[in-house]
Order: sequence, then structure tokens, then C-alpha cells
Amino acid sequence: MLELRHISKTFNPGTVNEKKALIDLNLDLKDGDFATIVGSNGAGKSTMFNAITGGFYVDEGEILLDGEDITYKKEHLRSHDIGHLFQDPLRGTAPGMTIEENMALAYLRAKTVRHDYFSRINKADKIKFREQLALLDMGLEDRMKQPVGLLSGGQRQALTLLMATMVTPKILLLDEHTAALDPATAQKVLELTKQIIAERHITALMVTHNMHQALELGNRTLMMDAGSIIFDVSGEERSHLTVDDLLEKFKENAGKRLDNDRILISK
Repeated sequence: MLELRHISKTFNPGTVNEKKALIDLNLDLKDGDFATIVGSNGAGKSTMFNAITGGFYVDEGEILLDGEDITYKKEHLRSHDIGHLFQDPLRGTAPGMTIEENMALAYLRAKTVRHDYFSRINKADKIKFREQLALLDMGLEDRMKQPVGLLSGGQRQALTLLMATMVTPKILLLDEHTAALDPATAQKVLELTKQIIAERHITALMVTHNMHQALELGNRTLMMDAGSIIFDVSGEERSHLTVDDLLEKFKENAGKRLDNDRILISK
């Protein structure tokens, strides 16, 4: 479903602020893979996501999604096929617009074919929105006419998750999307995430600072450092790994101890 072939990205090249963010990075994700990602500070996790979504063009390499070369495809066109959630619950929704209007924008962006600029949602679509909101069990189906800005962080993140998957994306990118939420709300959003991914067989990449989640969620675990993937494990080998094993693997492959304080605290 996703192929990253030798992608590299350097920011501010030739200056004192030069930063090699991605270095000859390779990744193949099969249809239905759900891979968790952990890594050191500044490892390139979010940068890799932005390369996939088209936030910038890579300097070298190729990006293929479902067999299509999207290396130089514009970001707004990639968004038809890629769902993306951020750590900040305030991103991904328009606070001044109603819940219904936010859902309509997300639905039409993913569903509308190119050049079909005058699409509108209809009564059946609104009924569908209400049904999907009810699945969140947050009472949002009765608040569709209220501005999103009135919602709590957890409610906004749950809504964003719903918006990103209303039309099943080819890939879902989750960038520590529960990290800013209180523990109870984070667990609820995580359960919704697992349910939606499983029911719709969505290919997903999830950055997490929780080492236990990294080993328990999905079917594959990746570790990143210095702009590259340094460890990739799945199947029987993954099932026998402990958090301490994972930390030791990082030390072996990166040549240093993991320096992400949030990950070490979660241990």
C-alpha cells in the first residue's frame, strides 16, 4: 500500500542551520498493516509523515501509494487518500464552523472527484453524519449545529478521527494523536482508533511515546533515529519482545541509548 524508496530530505542546506531530517529512508507497508513507530527526539517521525502527505517534496527518492507514484503530487490531492491526525487536538478542525460543516468538508474532500467543484451534501449524508457521531458515544450527534470550538480537546480529537476516516483512506497517519489528552479520554480515543482501523481494514502508521502501545497495538513496530528506520519487527519475533528488549534493540542499532524522556517515563 505504501512504498518509501530511498527518500531523503535536508532543510536549510548549505547554511549553519542545515538539518538532515530524512536519510535514505526505506519502508514498505502492506495493505492492512498497522505499524507503530517510536524513536529518539528529532528522529524524523513527523518529518516522514509530512513527506508522505506532501507537506514538502523530498530531495531524493520515491513515494508510492497503492502503486501510484505520488512523489510530486500536490498536498491537497494527496489528502483525498491520506488521513492525518496530529498531537494537537486543535488541528484538523475549523473551530468557527459547526460539527456538521466540518464533517461535510472532510466528506467532500475525500469523496469528490477531481473537477467536481459544486458537490453538496444532502439529507442522506447528514443522517450518515449523525449515525457516525453516535458511535463516538459523546453526545455529539445532538450538537451538530454547534461550533467545533466549543468542544473539549478529546471531543475534537475524536471528531477529527471520524472525519479522517469517513471515506476510508488508503492510509491513516497518527502522530501521537492521544498524547495531549487526559488518560481517560486518551484511552477512549485509542479504543475508537483500534476499532475503526480493524473494522475498515485501514493501513495505518502510528507514532507513540508509549513503549507498551508500540508492542501491543497493530502488527508491526518500527524504531527511528537520525532520519532512518533502524529496527523493524513483526510476527513471532515481535510477540516475544518486552519493553526492555526494545530499548536494547535501539541501543544496538543506533549505537546509543534512547534519549526520548517521554518514552522512558512511559516505560
